[in-house]
Amino acid sequence: MLIKFIGIFLLLTATLYLSVSIARSYRQRTRQTEGILLLLRHIRAKISCFSTPMSEIFEDFDNSELERTGFLSLARDKGLSSAVEESLRLGYFTYEQADMLMAMWNQLGDGYVDNAVGVCDYYISQFENALSHERVEHPKMARIARGVVLTGGLMLIIVLL
Repeated sequence: MLIKFIGIFLLLTATLYLSVSIARSYRQRTRQTEGILLLLRHIRAKISCFSTPMSEIFEDFDNSELERTGFLSLARDKGLSSAVEESLRLGYFTYEQADMLMAMWNQLGDGYVDNAVGVCDYYISQFENALSHERVEHPKMARIARGVVLTGGLMLIIVLL
């Protein structure tokens, strides 16, 4: 009987932990999108104000969420393309975000400041739209996922009783 209660306690603990982890992952995804938006604004400012070469764009940018994922260190060392590919592989970015970043990066290298600023403005607006969508949808999705996980865990506990 004691083993049964220990098993139920462990199952309940695992269910609660999984529920909290899912909600945390949605919040982190939103913070990562905010970090990318700040990075795009930084790139725009560096290009429009200082005509900074693309190889030096990431040197003085700092964002704790993008540093935590390793995106910024990869972007500094190997370039944006490698950083996006690695972040996509690790699940930090969605395919849409990765495609937008790669398309923007490929369009920036033509050498004309006005064109580069226009490209940055376009992708900043795209990421602003994505961020506003995430701020609305992620809390809903987190609540649904938490509900499903908790319901499943409680159903399993009832079956074990």
